[in-house]
Amino acid sequence: MLRVSFKKKINEETAGQRAIFVLVGPPSVGKSTWIKSTFKDAEPYIISRDDTAEAVAEQIGLTYDDMFVMPPPDSKLGDEDPKFGKVIEAPPAMKWNPLQYDKVVKANERINSWLYKKIKQADASGKNIVVDMTNMTIRARKRALEAIEGKESEYNKVAVVFETSGAEDIIAKNAERRSEISKAAGKPKTVPAEQIYRMLSTFQAISPEEGFDDVVAVDNREELKKIVADWEKEKEEKNMKITESQLKTVVKESIEEALIVEHLGDDDAELEDGTPVCEACLYEELTCGCPDKLEEAKYQGRTVPLGKPMRGDVKKFKVFVRDPKTGNVKKVNFGDKKMRIKKSNPKRRKSFRARHNCANPGPRTKARYWSCRKW
Repeated sequence: MLRVSFKKKINEETAGQRAIFVLVGPPSVGKSTWIKSTFKDAEPYIISRDDTAEAVAEQIGLTYDDMFVMPPPDSKLGDEDPKFGKVIEAPPAMKWNPLQYDKVVKANERINSWLYKKIKQADASGKNIVVDMTNMTIRARKRALEAIEGKESEYNKVAVVFETSGAEDIIAKNAERRSEISKAAGKPKTVPAEQIYRMLSTFQAISPEEGFDDVVAVDNREELKKIVADWEKEKEEKNMKITESQLKTVVKESIEEALIVEHLGDDDAELEDGTPVCEACLYEELTCGCPDKLEEAKYQGRTVPLGKPMRGDVKKFKVFVRDPKTGNVKKVNFGDKKMRIKKSNPKRRKSFRARHNCANPGPRTKARYWSCRKW
């Protein structure tokens, strides 16, 4: 790995001379990991806008994401938000949006002030310096070297470029992974995919005129692919897992549906000890007092059970009921043969019952009544 040979370079070739390392790469490319693994023995002086932003956010009761919140497109000057303050015209340093919140502007001004102090105190630290920012452009790297302004000859100036070609989507996915982790920790730090792609598009190759003594390439692409693949696999497995309670519900419903579909066409139902049951209220004993206890009646010359769902012909299920208005027996067809009842899924069940207004399912002579009972 280039990382290993570079660690040797730091330990041997820069012995006795301080160095400034300007990291070049978008978020989620592995810069922080590289710092930790490279400087195990001697912690460097790190200049990081992200770390500064997080510190400022915590001090004023906001999150990292809050520091980049912008007013909605239909906002007007003078509008107020209880959390982010008044809508004002964006200052020159924040012209990516014409309007900004005044509290967000003040927070970003504080970030820049702290960062400026951090840069000016770098040389006095007596340590190697690491500028941990994206530094994708020549102008950005020039600003990074201001940390050693006037003492350039005392430092070995190293540009550390992280390879990204062909791994743009992987880096964006890794940013999504890190966003989920930070959100779960209660400190949301979101870097949208479009921002990753925009940063990548601004990259300018290192030129000799920039004044670096060395340019080192770090290729973490295979590692990032593995990290993202493991994360996606873990998410997939997590989505497939169900709780014990959910499993019991699924098993119970599957058994009930199988009994309805396969056995409700039998003449009589009974418990294992021979006790008759009320199939209309899901196999409870006939002493249940259920108003839907099964009766028999004639329908088109044959005897049929009333209120007993069974395998359908036209639809998935059918049930015979007596129309209270006419006294006649009526066949009600309901259920889609191609669809499976999934009431074990709370979201699916809630959605179905809401769509069909199952709180008021209507009369027993309508399909909606019986469909709602199934859900």
